Amino acid sequence: MLLNKDEIEGRERSTWRFIESARASRSTSRRRNKNSRHQKKKTGPQLDVPSTVTQQQLAALVNDLKGTPSGTADALPYAFFVDGELQLLPASTLAAEDDDALAAAAAAKKATRKAKPPAPPPLASLGALLSAARRSVEGAVSVQYRPQASFRARAVCRCSASLAGHTDAVLALSFSPDGRRLASGSGDSTVRLWSLERQGSPEATLQGAHAGWVLAVSWSPCGSLLATAGMDSVVGIWEMAKLGGAGAAGRKGKGAASAASAASASAASAASAPSASVPASQPSCLLGVCKGHTKWVTSVAWEPAHLSSPAKGSFSPRLATGSKDGTVRVWDARRGRRCLATMAGHRLAVTSVVWGGGGGGSGGGGNGGGSEEEDGRIFSASRDGTIRVWCPKNYTLVTELKGHGHWVNALALSTGFALRTGAFDHEGKGGGDGGGGEQGPQGRALARYRAARGGGSSSSPSSPLRPEVLASASDDFTVILWHPHASSKPFARLTGHSAPVTAVSFSPDGRKLATASFDKSVRLWCGLTGKYLATLRGHVGAVYALAWAPDSRLLLSGSKDSTLKVWDSGAATADGRCKIAVDLPGHADEVFAVDWAPAGGGAASGSKDRLVRLWRH
Repeated sequence: MLLNKDEIEGRERSTWRFIESARASRSTSRRRNKNSRHQKKKTGPQLDVPSTVTQQQLAALVNDLKGTPSGTADALPYAFFVDGELQLLPASTLAAEDDDALAAAAAAKKATRKAKPPAPPPLASLGALLSAARRSVEGAVSVQYRPQASFRARAVCRCSASLAGHTDAVLALSFSPDGRRLASGSGDSTVRLWSLERQGSPEATLQGAHAGWVLAVSWSPCGSLLATAGMDSVVGIWEMAKLGGAGAAGRKGKGAASAASAASASAASAASAPSASVPASQPSCLLGVCKGHTKWVTSVAWEPAHLSSPAKGSFSPRLATGSKDGTVRVWDARRGRRCLATMAGHRLAVTSVVWGGGGGGSGGGGNGGGSEEEDGRIFSASRDGTIRVWCPKNYTLVTELKGHGHWVNALALSTGFALRTGAFDHEGKGGGDGGGGEQGPQGRALARYRAARGGGSSSSPSSPLRPEVLASASDDFTVILWHPHASSKPFARLTGHSAPVTAVSFSPDGRKLATASFDKSVRLWCGLTGKYLATLRGHVGAVYALAWAPDSRLLLSGSKDSTLKVWDSGAATADGRCKIAVDLPGHADEVFAVDWAPAGGGAASGSKDRLVRLWRH
């Protein structure tokens, strides 16, 4: 088999020509290459490639020709197509289960109730692919390749900074959508902000809103607001635009109110607090404290950016909170204390709340017309074993999802990464507050959301979209996948864990699902079909937290054994095995929270040892 690489003018992809013939002479091959209409110029020597060449080998060859040798951090994954129709699949990652065509075929089978012919096995070699398609190997076959990621996140392998300042366990972590700040919530009733642009230097200490443990921190998709919640049953809303004065004063050891506050701030910093300190009474960046819940506030969820109503030139998002009192409340974030609705019905504590972007899988979208696409539902999970779906327009119950036999611990959406980052792309560029419109932040957020569901840009409303998938993890050792806009019945039940499942997380592209459990393992599943992919073993304690890199390849896990581990999801073998890519020791106690920067530059972890650690390549 001869391999020739041809460049096509004006395109980033290249066309390759494969010619195989047992009887072909050297002159025949030379004549075919000369007469080919697609032949432009040679960019490298001819290579003898066997018919058993695999997708991994072709990807390694492409990376070598492009100057990014395989095995390095800059090497990109590639997908290969024969004549733009047949896809050459990698056998090791079982990518056939991740294909959109399989999910569409499964949905069509359920709708028509017709038997589907058995799917062919994954074809990992070019020869097997051509034979299955009944293509002749005597002629020329064009094979196109395209990168599967816009960039490649590098595996974090060292601790770049150990951020001290909290006086109790760090319970929650969250990177801002633009990746410039890190917020950490602690049992010491404070929230600390760290500047990633200054290598994790302290920016401010947000205090005065909470009198108990801070259990959750969440950034608004526009990045201008921060919501914090804790055991004192209140929710604090902070505005980053007003942080400058308080943060600068804190770094200088001076308060903003008077000389007395300046003296107290300097004394506090001299005592041992390495981070900024703002006056505890009423920090200038505190918009308000939302009071209404009677017990712990366990979860916070922001309204997606493409659904938020613009007000006075800025986003006016709503905020949903779940509490141990069994209720879900919706707040007007800009007005701070205003409660818009209280949604009751759960018999026990609410453990998780997520706000969906809307849509059940058909085309359409936008910010008008009252379509299903813009009807982003609110999902709440409870210890009563149920998941309730709420309509954010009139705050009424839409349906109740039943399937778990015990507490529901966590929820995740397949579009979660796009909803979290809003108008900000993977490089951390663009976005911010501003009005809506196709070219504004809301238009960009809508385009990113549609792309996360497999659709085109918002200018093509007729393009088909995958349905939003909801995953729920429970103490009954199972994870259930739902299409909540289409049915109240689950379409997949994931079994295999031997202990309660504590965390569930979709990859940014929505094609993979990771679950963590008290059984000390992490499992990988297909996010579209629920097919089991691999088991990640290496922790010697319960796994508490998960975080994906923005390229959907690397996975970070934090555990009770005080370590973090980085896994390469693309290195899973056909028998379901996957080795640890990087082992990250360093914490002195249990790791409660982890997060990966949206731009892929690094990760963060929070531990019972009161430290926040930054990890980089």
